[in-house]
Amino acid sequence: MATHSPNKVNQEQHLRNIRVKVINEYTQYRKMVEEMHQDITHKYNDYQASVSRWLSKGNLADKIISQCPIEKLPVLPDLADGIRTKEQRHAKATLSARQNYLNGMIKPCDNAPESLSDEYQKLTSEVADRFYELDKYLIHSALSGLTKDDYNAIFFPRSHHTSRVF
Repeated sequence: MATHSPNKVNQEQHLRNIRVKVINEYTQYRKMVEEMHQDITHKYNDYQASVSRWLSKGNLADKIISQCPIEKLPVLPDLADGIRTKEQRHAKATLSARQNYLNGMIKPCDNAPESLSDEYQKLTSEVADRFYELDKYLIHSALSGLTKDDYNAIFFPRSHHTSRVF
């Protein structure tokens, strides 16, 4: 005599198929989450690197000027130059070069970038571009956590409230 009825065997096979399907779906989900995690980590690291390279315009000017030979810095002579120490002349030349470069008038030396503003814009744009890539995930996460009512209120504001006259 058979111990299992055909219905019971079919039911057990059906449950096994469901388990396999659930396990496969979960495995696919975990792969997708892992890929997303790696992408977010990569984008976050890129963002952090661009933030660490970013400098204020003044600090960028200082960095560029520090790479210039002292004797090549543009500076207008004045009567006190004769009594200044070498360090004082250096400080005056550096300050003058910094102000001229910040004002877009004269680059501090031949190997300095033509435009401090353009270099600053590149650094700032890189930070913004890297954040934009990361921000997509932040926005997606925030929007996916909204209730249907909140989502509709944000994206279809006129359909969920009536106009009031005060």
